[in-house]
Amino acid sequence: MNRASILGSIPSSWKTCIAYYHSFAITANYLVFIELPLVVNAFKLATCTAKGKPLKDCLEWHPSENVNRFLNPLELFNYDSFFTYRLDFT
Repeated sequence: MNRASILGSIPSSWKTCIAYYHSFAITANYLVFIELPLVVNAFKLATCTAKGKPLKDCLEWHPSENVNRFLNPLELFNYDSFFTYRLDFT
């Protein structure tokens, strides 16, 4: 771990929610992250265990929001809303 370093950070697009990042890709030149409009509501997450509710009850889908793609993660690109469960990069 002594060779590990932080390459950058991605600011959250959400004020009170945690964006769902299922997959990412690394190429010779880029780090690619796709931020979907599927989020974990932080307020619900803080109370779901105490209420005996599963994590799935904290998920929210916002189809009117854009999908954000971060490259290297310095550039931001917006797309119309879509959902993906798995991204396979070959």
